[in-house]
Amino acid sequence: MNQFNYDPNRKCLIGEGWIPSDSIGIVQQVLRSVTERTGSSIPPFMHEITTSIEPPTFHRTNRVTVGFQELVDAYGVAEYREVNPAIFAVVTFPFLFAVM
Repeated sequence: MNQFNYDPNRKCLIGEGWIPSDSIGIVQQVLRSVTERTGSSIPPFMHEITTSIEPPTFHRTNRVTVGFQELVDAYGVAEYREVNPAIFAVVTFPFLFAVM
């Protein structure tokens, strides 16, 4: 909440961020559930804004691939829409480690 901007005219908090396109529904559902749990009478709303700015790189991971992704990210994060090099690390790193 400390990253939100307060709008005194509308008396609301405004936050901006990047969300993967397939996660928009989940974020809206979470916003509604938080509003219901807190008992707020002000409904949350979310607007999708189109921009020419390139979005940040996002790679979905699970508990198996998170270690390989962190290893690859330590050397550098791939640009947006580039092939994720962690996929190759999952296959080659255990083999090369076994060879050593």
